[in-house]
Amino acid sequence: MLVAPDAVVAGHGLPTGPVTIHVDRPTRLVARVGDFVVKADERPDAFVRERAAIARLAAAGLPVSEVHASRDDAPSHLVLRWIEGEPLSAAHPLSVRRDVGRLLRRIHAEPETRPDTIAEWMTNWTAWLLSWLADFTDVPPRRCNEIAAWCRHLQPLMTGRGTLTLLDGRPDHFVVRDGRLVGLIDLEDLSAGDPAMDLAVLAVANEDFLPAVLDGYAPTTAEAAAFAHLIPFYVLLRRLAAAKWEHEHGNPARTTHLLEQVAKTRTPL
Repeated sequence: MLVAPDAVVAGHGLPTGPVTIHVDRPTRLVARVGDFVVKADERPDAFVRERAAIARLAAAGLPVSEVHASRDDAPSHLVLRWIEGEPLSAAHPLSVRRDVGRLLRRIHAEPETRPDTIAEWMTNWTAWLLSWLADFTDVPPRRCNEIAAWCRHLQPLMTGRGTLTLLDGRPDHFVVRDGRLVGLIDLEDLSAGDPAMDLAVLAVANEDFLPAVLDGYAPTTAEAAAFAHLIPFYVLLRRLAAAKWEHEHGNPARTTHLLEQVAKTRTPL
């Protein structure tokens, strides 16, 4: 274990409690200790971005955890207040998904810009993922070419340099309690991006999530027209990214499932 999580909490003069390990890798640890969550990483400064993201969203009045302590020297760590609840799932009422859409709308209203355009970013990211996908012998080159062409076709809709986005706002990063959305967690990827990407991330595992989320988001006519084209592509792209991560760090069986989903996705060209 990278660190003893209860010792981290106690070392900051905070009360300890029962320990539940959520992630235990040689380089990373996430654990609940009583009323707190401890994140630890072998790298220095691993949680600087997450602390900044929490501070920014808290200032905007959004439901995020409270930072109680941190350390930037290696192994770095972050101690947050535990948000009681369960991850967003299909079992929760539609009203919760609408609340997710409303929350995303508030985040996307925050100004933020990228150094490159959305189109440049997506072109480079697509090329990077396709170079990995091409290594799989059962993926025909034609399929990679179709995906690249789809990206080029959508570039006129990938305008500007973005707004503030979660970037990795998966359903399990939204905490629900008693049928209400009560928290956002794992915010280290908060950055400038395309709002359509945040909506697509929610649909990667379950596309049935999206209608109620969009209902709460209340897109304008122009946004809805753009989302109809961009979200399916971004869902495919995020499934590719997830497959790559699982192949290199996680569950190879999960990679196979995600690539099967990618194979079934029809390109509109």
